[in-house]
Amino acid sequence: MLGLASLQFAKPLVYLLVSAGLFTTLWWMYGRHRKSLAHSGLELHKNLKYVGFVGRAAIISMAIGWLSLSIGFVQPQLPQFGEKRVELTRDFVIAIDISGSMDSGKLKNPYAADPEKADQITPKMLAQLATQDFVQRRMDQKDRVGLFVFDDQVYYSWPLSTNLDVVLQKNNATSTYSGGGTNFSGDGISEKMGPLQAAHEHFLELGKAKSKVVIMVTDGLDNISDRRMVELRELYLKHGYKIYVLGIGEEWLKEGDANVPSLAKFSQTIPGSMVIGVGNAEQMKAGFELIDSLEKSSVEMQRGMVDPGNLYQYFILAGLAFVLLGLFAMLVVKDDM
Repeated sequence: MLGLASLQFAKPLVYLLVSAGLFTTLWWMYGRHRKSLAHSGLELHKNLKYVGFVGRAAIISMAIGWLSLSIGFVQPQLPQFGEKRVELTRDFVIAIDISGSMDSGKLKNPYAADPEKADQITPKMLAQLATQDFVQRRMDQKDRVGLFVFDDQVYYSWPLSTNLDVVLQKNNATSTYSGGGTNFSGDGISEKMGPLQAAHEHFLELGKAKSKVVIMVTDGLDNISDRRMVELRELYLKHGYKIYVLGIGEEWLKEGDANVPSLAKFSQTIPGSMVIGVGNAEQMKAGFELIDSLEKSSVEMQRGMVDPGNLYQYFILAGLAFVLLGLFAMLVVKDDM
């Protein structure tokens, strides 16, 4: 009784359309066939009113077939409910600063086989390599990653995607870009779009995961006005975003609220967010590894449907069998009522 009480139909409205079509077909076939045997030597029986066993079998078989097919097309289900494992993935937007200052200075390459002997690289190249390492670590997490670059405005390299191979390919070009100044907070209306606003709008458009994370790599010190600070904070708190800032340079290593850049002050107001000061290449590598360790996709048990319990295939097969049986019977019988 509990099983029948749980019976549901995935496409109940299809029943009307299918029923009308099948009933019309059945009526047409009924009108074409008469109740005498389909043999030229027995044509004299065509005016008999008696409907024999084969004739009744044809009608009954077609009716059962019609009913079974109708039920099958509305997709009956007996769903099974229980505890199931749900992997909580994340959506990441990575925004890399490509302003001119990111090309100045030389750092060791911590990703080289021998960092001491390898050619030194620019902060921008370091950001590219660190992003590559991070994205490769997310391959098995089933997360989605989007990639932006920015200077005084945002440029979209690749939207949020589970195809991380494409993200890696687009990231390979990051160090080839060179821009002007830095703009963190532009709203895209009164001024050029900054990465903070762009990440929000991108999450609204394509975000799917419950956990949405922004990672910014910059050496910039662009000021965020008090008004924009409040507006952006409200957006990030409302939607539950987190932000990690990897700030390159001495200004990002200072302590005390009065000394830190305004982007760091903004990040400190967002729960779960973090500012990671980067003074050398090893700190950049360690910073991305820290983010990776903090943002592991988790698994939780949720009660829900574990099996839809589809039954339609049985009804479809049975319906086709009865229809074929009915057609065979109609080939044997002619019904001329």
